[in-house]
Amino acid sequence: MSSEEEKESPEKEFAGNTTLHGLNRIFIAPSNYFRAWWVFVILASYAGFGYMFGSMIYSYFTYDTITDTRLEFADGGLPFPAVTICNMNKFDASKLKVADWYYLSMLLNGVQLNVSSILASGVPDDETVNSTSNLTDRKIEDLVLEKGFEVSPLRLKLCFWKGIFCTSVNFTHSFNYFGNCYTFNADPVNPLMQTMEGSGNGFLAFLDVIVDDYTENYFTGGVSEIGLKLLVHDPREPAIMDTQGIALAPGNHAFIAIKRTLYENHVPPWGVCQDLQLEYYDTYTLPACYLECRSKHIVANCRCRPFYLPGTAPSCDPTMMFTCVRDVLGRLGGG
Repeated sequence: MSSEEEKESPEKEFAGNTTLHGLNRIFIAPSNYFRAWWVFVILASYAGFGYMFGSMIYSYFTYDTITDTRLEFADGGLPFPAVTICNMNKFDASKLKVADWYYLSMLLNGVQLNVSSILASGVPDDETVNSTSNLTDRKIEDLVLEKGFEVSPLRLKLCFWKGIFCTSVNFTHSFNYFGNCYTFNADPVNPLMQTMEGSGNGFLAFLDVIVDDYTENYFTGGVSEIGLKLLVHDPREPAIMDTQGIALAPGNHAFIAIKRTLYENHVPPWGVCQDLQLEYYDTYTLPACYLECRSKHIVANCRCRPFYLPGTAPSCDPTMMFTCVRDVLGRLGGG
């Protein structure tokens, strides 16, 4: 054996017998072709390992959000949601006088009627027949509140909460797309608690819509339906009655099953959720943000706001409600 072979033999012996991830296969390969193949395989395996290791390190330091789901049984019951009820009619015909019909004629009929046309339509003559010349100081929200739907003994035939009688005192008024709306359990600080499921252990109400009092007209921006609109929602968020909730026709009833889902957002670096503040609402919610943005968009285009939207701008009169507001909302809905 030559001195050169004796010098290389320890390395060859180590390379040929080591178990270091196939390194020995390179030296004991029968030909250069197989040796090149093993070099490629080993380099590819190391490259794959490096890629997987780098991906794991990157994934770890991005702090991906983890969703934990757990089932808990609450002691003392669960908070009952708010229940908002609206009649699909802004104004009761029996409450409107001649001056009211004159002031609202653009909104209710799409044209400005004169006193003669109003009387000819069957509206009885009254003391306001000569007081239609100056109505500029009237606010439409005041008229809605006075002449619109109300939760009174005439309307609220029966009301129960967990088998105990409730009255109009248990409802909170708010303006909405349908005019006057009333919310049961509207206080988010002191909500009612429900301890057992079942219709007899929750909220139950019977209301009279008084169909003969309807003044809505679909072709002038009103609604064509008759009945109630009902929405179950979180007391901390405002109700959007025109796009949410269920419709109840006269003579029908509905059983609504509810469940509570609680979301907790992770703080940075696991989550990047912003704590936004709205201008007209204390708590940031998606419905509140939607109503506020809608109001500001209408004010920017019409220089007034609908009576049922938040804001400090002056409320729109019936003519602006029929023309500008209706047009702006139509463009929003049409994309």
